[in-house]
Amino acid sequence: MKNVYEAVRVFFEEDSLPEPSIIDREWIEGFLRQQAWSGSTDQELRQIWEQLKALQIYLSYTYYQSLDEMEADDYADAIRWLGLHVESFKVNLKNARYFLSVLDSFYQYLFSRKLISDYPELRAATARIVGGKRLNLTLQYDDLHGVDLGAANPYASIFAGAGDTAATLGKIMMKLGSYFQHKDHDEDFHRALYLYIGPFRAMPPLDVDSFSDFWIGFWDYFLFDYHMRQDDLSPVKHYLRSKNRLTSVEKALLKQISEARYVVFYIQRIIDSEWVECVDLFTEEQFRLPYPGFDNKAMKRLLFFGHIFGQGVFTTNYITSVEVSAILRQRIKQEALRLKTLFAVQQPNATWADFLARHSLAIRHTIILLTTFAKLNVTADTDFSDLPAVQPVDDTRKPDPQVLQQLKELMPNYGFSIHDIVLAESMWRDFSQVSDVKIRKSGAWTAAVISCYAMVNSPLAVTVEKLAEDCGVSAATIYTNRRRIASGLALRRHDPRYLSEEGIVLLLYSS
Repeated sequence: MKNVYEAVRVFFEEDSLPEPSIIDREWIEGFLRQQAWSGSTDQELRQIWEQLKALQIYLSYTYYQSLDEMEADDYADAIRWLGLHVESFKVNLKNARYFLSVLDSFYQYLFSRKLISDYPELRAATARIVGGKRLNLTLQYDDLHGVDLGAANPYASIFAGAGDTAATLGKIMMKLGSYFQHKDHDEDFHRALYLYIGPFRAMPPLDVDSFSDFWIGFWDYFLFDYHMRQDDLSPVKHYLRSKNRLTSVEKALLKQISEARYVVFYIQRIIDSEWVECVDLFTEEQFRLPYPGFDNKAMKRLLFFGHIFGQGVFTTNYITSVEVSAILRQRIKQEALRLKTLFAVQQPNATWADFLARHSLAIRHTIILLTTFAKLNVTADTDFSDLPAVQPVDDTRKPDPQVLQQLKELMPNYGFSIHDIVLAESMWRDFSQVSDVKIRKSGAWTAAVISCYAMVNSPLAVTVEKLAEDCGVSAATIYTNRRRIASGLALRRHDPRYLSEEGIVLLLYSS
């Protein structure tokens, strides 16, 4: 039977944990020696090591770079997660108290050697979790975030039968869930939730059977189709570029699934007992997918939408389907084409792949509106022949650079994304070509551009009075400049030249 130090060595050298480790092996060995000098028996040292090993396992599934980043909620989450994923970790009041007491002693040791800063969050967590007569593992975000991606992983069957690959994918999804449910991402989370639900719909009640399905569908959208405000990347691609704790195998697999593409398709024929032939509704591309196991007659009446991986070799197990007639299927295609026509005003040469990379959620809402609310049309008129022709930037009419800089600085304060900033900058450049602008106070024009952009996409996002206060100008000046921009560019409601993701969703529910 190996001693405790040999057990530590085996764990660090032979277990496939991501590098570098948050907790150094030397820290643990030094702490165990201190405990041994204090009179702890070999059995007690083993029990202490089991608690520290449990913490190390949990940390390997999170995005933290140091122990100092953990907050009180994170310790409650750690206990709950370990109870679900580590067989030897039994969640009860007695065990939680021992776990947190070991961490307290360990942190004291690290603090005394200046390896970590003070640890008030651990003390706060201990008081809240085990300070009473009952174990309290309530998290602030339990109801909001809905689904534990590690426990209810919608992608676990992508590589069904692939052994280690499927297990690795489960670990990745746990890390993604931990990373994006952190409070640092709350604003993106709420924005994504608004876009996913739509402006005039409500979340399902907490007590209905479809609640988990709702959250799995949301996470599927969020991870692959949502665009992060600060870099315009999908969360999966954002996570790949961030400083995170992934093994080389995990990085390779995550890169592979980050290339998932959104497809709306129907089954054209059954090839054999294992494969079906599918047709992309928009491009008419044919591809095959594993036999879904539906009733053969019902199968051909269904329209599917979701993500496919590896050029159709694998699919997620969250492919949504709706039963539609051939006529309704054609109407969905026509409405999608109208949306793509809207997008082409911004990007004239955009392909279906380009459009879906930006607005796949608009397609999902279109399908819901046509199949659930029986709307005849969901997209406004697509005749934009009367829009002013915007000429290339004239050297004599270059947009004022100070306004462009202020847009970058101010718009994030109102919740706008980097993509919003690009569109607002385009509005300012376009206006500079059709009007002789004399800049006295750049803030007055910056505020006017933001106000015009908000009116096109999210009319309740920002008030003129707030802009006036932040930019140090009068509201009257902003109103005057806003009228000049709106007139010079012939701006209209849901103007396709500057329509954002929020704007296009609002358009679908307003028409």
